[in-house]
Amino acid sequence: MQENLELVSHVVEQLDEMLKDSKIKDFEVFGRKKHLYSIYRKMTKQNKSLDQIYDLIAVRVIVNSIDECYEILGKIHHRWKPVPGRIKDYIATPKQNMYRSLHTTVATNFGKVFEIQIRTYEMNHTAEYGIAAHWKYKENKKESDDFDERLSWIREVMEWQGGLKDSKEFLNTLKGDIYSSEVLVFTPKGDVISLPKDATPLDFAYNIHSAIGNKCTGAKVNSKIVPLNYTLQVGDVVEIITSQNSKGPSWDWLKIVKSSSARVKIKQFFRREMKEENVKTGKNMLEDEAKKRGFNLNDLLTEDSFLRIASKLSFSNQEEMFASIGFGAVSTNQVLLKLIDYYRKSQPKKEIPKFASINKTTQGSVEVKGMPNLLVRFAGCCNPVPGDDIVGFISRGRGVTVHRRDCPNLKQAENDRIIEVNWTDRLGSAYNAGIKVIGNNQMEILSIVSGVVAKLNLVIVSTNGRTDTKLSQSVVDFNVRVNGKQELENLIVKLKQEPKITDVFRTAT
Repeated sequence: MQENLELVSHVVEQLDEMLKDSKIKDFEVFGRKKHLYSIYRKMTKQNKSLDQIYDLIAVRVIVNSIDECYEILGKIHHRWKPVPGRIKDYIATPKQNMYRSLHTTVATNFGKVFEIQIRTYEMNHTAEYGIAAHWKYKENKKESDDFDERLSWIREVMEWQGGLKDSKEFLNTLKGDIYSSEVLVFTPKGDVISLPKDATPLDFAYNIHSAIGNKCTGAKVNSKIVPLNYTLQVGDVVEIITSQNSKGPSWDWLKIVKSSSARVKIKQFFRREMKEENVKTGKNMLEDEAKKRGFNLNDLLTEDSFLRIASKLSFSNQEEMFASIGFGAVSTNQVLLKLIDYYRKSQPKKEIPKFASINKTTQGSVEVKGMPNLLVRFAGCCNPVPGDDIVGFISRGRGVTVHRRDCPNLKQAENDRIIEVNWTDRLGSAYNAGIKVIGNNQMEILSIVSGVVAKLNLVIVSTNGRTDTKLSQSVVDFNVRVNGKQELENLIVKLKQEPKITDVFRTAT
């Protein structure tokens, strides 16, 4: 340690003599040795050996002007050989927290490597005492400066805070940007933009302006089209392609961007779009799609399943998820298929029983390959009726479930569990079938359907009405008891003849 102290003193003396020989009159030169614990932390964090730590000894030179900073840098490099890749110009490209300085690591003629930092008194005041001290320092100076530019970083921090849900997330965001490595890239006009390591064109776009990021549809790097998840390299020239027809960012972008500011701006966009109407629309869409597939959304959307969805699609809460579906940023299938998959995996697995041991009679008018004594039931997701093209699905512990052949739930079923079933001649039972009726007014729809059903001697089992905001019309789902497919088709034909009914079609539920 004594050897290091002597070396610091020797370097300071040589720099002091160098500056006295120049025209620079007002300056300070001082040095320090790095603390042992600081050396250990840097070696651990950056996975470096001791001989790769170049700032064991550091000397700082403070002068009055930026021109003098660069003049001294030239003299130092003339005296001592600089280490390649260890020159950092934070004056031309300041860090996001307003830190500015020149850093260079040099190898001396007496066999030691050390770091020299060169900065002005103003830069040193900001680095040592923080942003608030920098403002106080500026108040005591007569010359004016572009104050708005100086405030840009703290203003951006305040914008982030408005887009984050709590103080813990805010601090994590702030630390992430302060301590991240930097990549310097260029705009087509030659302006230098500082971005975090592994930044993408989306980070660049949001660094320029939120509106540029929100309308981004593509990017060019060095005049070549690249994907939005392309990793930018030092010196790349980046051009953003935008479109006024763009609906805005995608939730997937949150997994692409590397800068905290871009992530916050994307979330701010969706929070503005999180109107109550979008939340309700998205929830209704998800419930309807779940029902079509034979599931209840409340069963699928548990606290655990939402957390798993949120980790993949970057949702903070369920309202964000519903709003993104209602807005169109995420499709119902993106969410629902994951929920169904989690639900199925969470159910206790049972071995498929041997049906020879089941002593139940064939239900109604369906037989399984002519074999009697099998437990048979009709699927509630598609409600098949006599006349429909049907198949059987060997369920776990519940016998054979009869589906319509075009049932959406069978698309993901295992083929070796699908078997052939047939309608028999023993008809006469009644079956439930679902129809969806669309019109301008719910009361008119209920009145018309009730009248037609009564004339055909059928029975309405249940109804469920709502208003479709996209269609700006009323939609009513009916569950009707019929004896077969022909009766159901007759009902649909009769309803389509009514002038106040916009459309009628059979549903899966």
